[in-house]
Amino acid sequence: MTTPISFSCTKKQGEWVELQFLARATGHGFTVSKPWGDSTPYDFVLECNRTYHRVQVKSTSIRSKGTYECIINNTVHGRRQYQPGAFDFYAIFVMPENMWYLIPAADVKHQTAVCMNPRNPKNRYIRYLEAWHLFREPLKENSAQVSGNTASPQNSERNDTSYVM
Repeated sequence: MTTPISFSCTKKQGEWVELQFLARATGHGFTVSKPWGDSTPYDFVLECNRTYHRVQVKSTSIRSKGTYECIINNTVHGRRQYQPGAFDFYAIFVMPENMWYLIPAADVKHQTAVCMNPRNPKNRYIRYLEAWHLFREPLKENSAQVSGNTASPQNSERNDTSYVM
């Protein structure tokens, strides 16, 4: 376990965690793309062998009774922050442990938080601890990709109007 880094605001922490994700994913051999701006519900697109996955990056550093909790979907004005199918995976960085949980969004679609314990083999999310291999596979049958939300650039939402420069 390492000493947690302290940040003056959550925005700076989020930026730092995104850099950690970029470095780790690249180190695992993935091509990583970052959408320009903050208008997409995901932070990165990972590509491996023409398989694309949209990833929302989160982090946690608060530990209570051996468990780290991460809020993954707040309710804002009575509406969930992320709609089903908006991205394919949560990548949650447990900062003090320097570990990643890579959880398919479809597996936690009705939850607002996940509680992770990297030292408890019975924790329901332990199978997602450092599960980078999941990005090498197409999404499972119950995932957002089956409902038509593929993450490939050819199928992304866009306005097909001509652009003049």
